[in-house]
Amino acid sequence: MKKQQFEIKTLKEAFNKMKEYGLDPDIYRMNFGVCINENSNFSIEFKYKLKVRGNKYTLVEEVVDSTNNKVIGEKLLFNKVLVRKLEDDGVSEEWIPILTREDVVNMIIDLNTKDIVATAYASHVSGMKSGYAQFDLETGILAYLGVEEKTESIKPAAIILYKLDKDFSFDETILLTKEEMDKYQEMKEEEFISVKIFLDNKELNHGDSYEERILNYLSKDYLDWKKIEEQLNQWYI
Repeated sequence: MKKQQFEIKTLKEAFNKMKEYGLDPDIYRMNFGVCINENSNFSIEFKYKLKVRGNKYTLVEEVVDSTNNKVIGEKLLFNKVLVRKLEDDGVSEEWIPILTREDVVNMIIDLNTKDIVATAYASHVSGMKSGYAQFDLETGILAYLGVEEKTESIKPAAIILYKLDKDFSFDETILLTKEEMDKYQEMKEEEFISVKIFLDNKELNHGDSYEERILNYLSKDYLDWKKIEEQLNQWYI
């Protein structure tokens, strides 16, 4: 979709353009003025650029050396996106501010991989429902994605950091130590017992639980940054 860019010289123009696109300028009040240094005949002015593409809006404040007509700095004032939310009376649309792309990337980098995996695991039901770890672009909160939320009609301002497929399977005996493996094999000869039951039985296992071990195992995976960047491209100009 083609991107539109509007260069605006006054704050009033910026606010009028924001209103034209359904944005609330009162949320983004800021000081505006022209600074003049009489000794050096150097002046600075502020310009505003509103960039629009599809369901995304960005307002940037530029600091301009008006004497030399050169941009000497800029500041992102806001990102805002259109999301669809499920209400009691149906689906509604709402414009919401989101974190900057740079902040989102830094926050994801700071997350513990095990916490991300654990979030996806919390909503995973083997053979029935995949588990998703979702990062909210508005709040910066990591949460699991419920099955009722993953619909085409609802578009939260969020990206998926990790997915645990409902059909995920692996040789669970790799979670056992050599001593535990020997004990487990002995028990299996007498009666069927799963690795999960074995590890979660405190009388048989004095180490980490099944969940703790499977989370450690899955946490060895690296985040797919290519997919993360592709999702961020959908939300940022």
